[in-house]
Amino acid sequence: MSKVGGPCRWPCRHWRCIGWRMAPSGLLTAAALGLLGVACAAAPPPAGWPECAEQATCLFTTESLSGFVEVEKGDTVLLSVVSYVFNVSQVPHYYGRVGSYPSLAGTDCSRVLGTMSMEEEDVRSHNLVDLTEDQWEELFNWVDKFQEKYQLVGRLVDWRPGITMEDINSRSGFSLKAAPTLPDGGVGPELEPEVGSGSRCAD
Repeated sequence: MSKVGGPCRWPCRHWRCIGWRMAPSGLLTAAALGLLGVACAAAPPPAGWPECAEQATCLFTTESLSGFVEVEKGDTVLLSVVSYVFNVSQVPHYYGRVGSYPSLAGTDCSRVLGTMSMEEEDVRSHNLVDLTEDQWEELFNWVDKFQEKYQLVGRLVDWRPGITMEDINSRSGFSLKAAPTLPDGGVGPELEPEVGSGSRCAD
């Protein structure tokens, strides 16, 4: 399995920082913000990162995933599709800070991929209950594409789409597994590595 793309810097997303400042290139780095005495409340990366990425066993919360965005060139960029977290660092022209879809980095983008809507309410929502049949099919096509193109690094444990994984599997023909839950204390056990078994099977 290929290595996680780029060094793992832990950026401070600007809406989580108190007194953030703009630089000519966009946002100042977390290190620069620290020198300025700016407080950053971003959650730390998951336990075992980045080693867990090699075995696709990392467990993310929505908050911890939100830190994996490109602030500087070479930052690790992750996103989730139906709770499966992929490393998309290799395509900064899509998900990097000056790419086509930077707002999808660090999120579960299942709703956006299904609805093809970049409205803020859709970018930040996990809800899939109201998808039409055509939108479900669009989402399933994207699941196939992500499985084929990008490295799986783990799961999003607090994904709440309003529909069960069993329902998704019955609609799609996938054999997706429900994401594990974090025990008390917020540190999750490592997952068993999941092996893909072809089209329409993303486990």
